[in-house]
Amino acid sequence: MKLASLALVGSLVACGSSAPPPAKPTPPAPAAGELLPWLTGDRQLGMPAGGHLTFVGHRGAKYGVWLGDDGAARVWIFDETSGDDPRPRVWDVRLAPGHEPAVVELAPVQIEAKLAMWSTAAASATLALRVNEAGALVGAAPPGLQWEMSLVGPGEEAAEIAALEALFYKDSTDRGGAAWADWFAPEGGELNDAGLVAGNAAVGAAMTPVLEAVKLDWAPITTRVRGDVAFAVGGFTVTDRKTGAAAGGGSYCTVWRKDAATGWKVWFDGGRPE
Repeated sequence: MKLASLALVGSLVACGSSAPPPAKPTPPAPAAGELLPWLTGDRQLGMPAGGHLTFVGHRGAKYGVWLGDDGAARVWIFDETSGDDPRPRVWDVRLAPGHEPAVVELAPVQIEAKLAMWSTAAASATLALRVNEAGALVGAAPPGLQWEMSLVGPGEEAAEIAALEALFYKDSTDRGGAAWADWFAPEGGELNDAGLVAGNAAVGAAMTPVLEAVKLDWAPITTRVRGDVAFAVGGFTVTDRKTGAAAGGGSYCTVWRKDAATGWKVWFDGGRPE
């Protein structure tokens, strides 16, 4: 693991030193106590694969979502591990067209101001990030991603995706788990505490008893779209149906993909309790 981490540090330094200094838009001010406050804003990817990366912090967690120009997507969910190790861990979600989400959990290796690294125990998957003096985010997330990204200023909200979120919410309220089966793509997946539930039928079956026991409310705070992929990050609350008492809440990220035959469907959904 140490050798892999050192290699990642080397790649970050090399990547960060070769490119000319990018423009430095003013990043959005982080909220008080925000997790990894230097990971913020909308960034344009400077590599052949192209794409757009957005960081959104909400209700104790942080989400980094990359929307690629080739229809792929990547989600990093940052959250604290436990009282034994309060450093944030990461769930790395890889989304390739035509495939179910692939999820790997990464443990923290090194967390400093404007520098962070995570890895699996066998270093089969890693994530390394730092912000250089020019304000660019230099990163490596093998396999497949290495970049230097400059802030591009506030991103444009995707009204179409916000409207889809509202329709999905209303249908979920009216029909429960059956709505989730209909809104998810056949290869869609939902990440919960037990792991990834893959396939729209399985997601619907898993959500049916949950929604019979509790009322689930949610709404997005940030939406982005790029071609046929999009995402929403927002907050949710849970209410016990029998007692009417609040039963928790947190944040979530939903990735949508557009199919020529079926339109927009949920490709991935996952969140963290507050």
